[in-house]
Amino acid sequence: MRIMFVIRDMSFIEHLGVMHLSSIAKELGHETSLSVINEHDISGILESGLPDLLAFSIMSVDASIFRDLARVIKVKYPKLFIISGGPHCTFNQEIIDFWPIDALIAGEGEVPFRELLLCLEKGNDYSSIKNLHTKQKKNDLGDLIKDLDVLPDPDRELVYYKGGHLRDLSVKSFMTSRGCAFKCSYCFNNAYNKLYNQKGRVVRRRSVGRVIQEIKNVRKSYAMDFVRFGDDVFCYLKDAWLEEFAHRYRKEIGLPFYCLIRPNLITEEMMRLLSEAGCYSVNMSIEAGSEEFRYKVLNRKMSDSVIYNAFNIVHKYHVNIYANSMLGLPFARIKDELATVDMMTRCKPSFPSFTIFTPFKGVELTELAEKHNLITREIKESTWAASILNCFTDREKKIQVNIMHLGAAACRWPILQPLILKCLIYLPPNRLFFLIWVLLKNYLMTKHIFPVKALVLKKINYGIKIFLSEFRLISYQKAGNSIKWRI
Repeated sequence: MRIMFVIRDMSFIEHLGVMHLSSIAKELGHETSLSVINEHDISGILESGLPDLLAFSIMSVDASIFRDLARVIKVKYPKLFIISGGPHCTFNQEIIDFWPIDALIAGEGEVPFRELLLCLEKGNDYSSIKNLHTKQKKNDLGDLIKDLDVLPDPDRELVYYKGGHLRDLSVKSFMTSRGCAFKCSYCFNNAYNKLYNQKGRVVRRRSVGRVIQEIKNVRKSYAMDFVRFGDDVFCYLKDAWLEEFAHRYRKEIGLPFYCLIRPNLITEEMMRLLSEAGCYSVNMSIEAGSEEFRYKVLNRKMSDSVIYNAFNIVHKYHVNIYANSMLGLPFARIKDELATVDMMTRCKPSFPSFTIFTPFKGVELTELAEKHNLITREIKESTWAASILNCFTDREKKIQVNIMHLGAAACRWPILQPLILKCLIYLPPNRLFFLIWVLLKNYLMTKHIFPVKALVLKKINYGIKIFLSEFRLISYQKAGNSIKWRI
């Protein structure tokens, strides 16, 4: 069979989920391809030859785009089999009933996707496959995959195609584990764990040997001088796995790397091991400057002192920090947003990032917002758009957007804070502030977090293209329009 995967955009980070599914399909002897909505002519691709299976990977912010695309495709090609998966499908499983798609996979997709392909190939009934829904039957979730080493490595050829920017990008992404043990109210992982309650161990690790071998294989075939580990939490404690990883990675790979860590888990010994292994940068979130908000709203139980201590430890080992924080949390006031800027400034990350809370379905914090009737319209925007919560005035929403755009500059250069925090954030949001955000984000990311040593200009230009495309889409949606697909 010919299988065509469809994603919204390529960004700078590989779609490892789709790449895993492609590997499984190829193991079974099928042919796979990838189409990117923001880059490719979907119409022309389908007209040149229909695949046997069309597979959508959907993020919630892209849901309306895929829904409209599916409608147009089904009108012209009603017999084309369309299956959808990804985070949006996992937490919005009811879309199988009213979207023009033939099947939906919720949760971990490797096992049900393999079983579906086997059934389709042999003409067998696939309606009872766990994790898979059709319009006729919904099925329970199966158990979580226990041993991640049994999975094939992601299909790199799928996304490293000639002419694509990821092929030559010197940063390559890998996963050493799945799952997160924490219960942050704003995160999909918390909701995901509830779906899989009593269906297996939440956090699972690949063996160090499999991780090292995959990195070696990629390094042989593609440009790579920096490794990005995308695990939700790269390490929970200084244990035997981390010690083996630090020793073997330093000896057998020797490239600088990036990973995600939590402030309340960081210790001197852990950071020493990471540093000795080659850790160049980390992602470590603050999320909110208010301790009360972190405890009562975000279920992120860590004190101010714990956060400051963690940042001090990381700074001690000269590791760069990409720090996240959220604006527009339910019932926050401008003083709370400014407290977040203040904490971010004190923590001194290399790249201080501000986004606006988006109430995605399935997330505990969204349920809180719904309980208090704070959401009055459909979620179409991303965390780059103004808040859709009605607990904020229009003026407060505009201030939040300006803090998102100018916050990094205020934190990196505190001398500018009187101008930014007492004057500029109270002006109407504008394209100049947006441009400052785009340029500063790309500069700080490529200099301090993912040091791209080749084709820098091309990558920055691509980043700007993505940001401007998102900005135009947000403006278009706010005007009450919808994207028209030519199929």
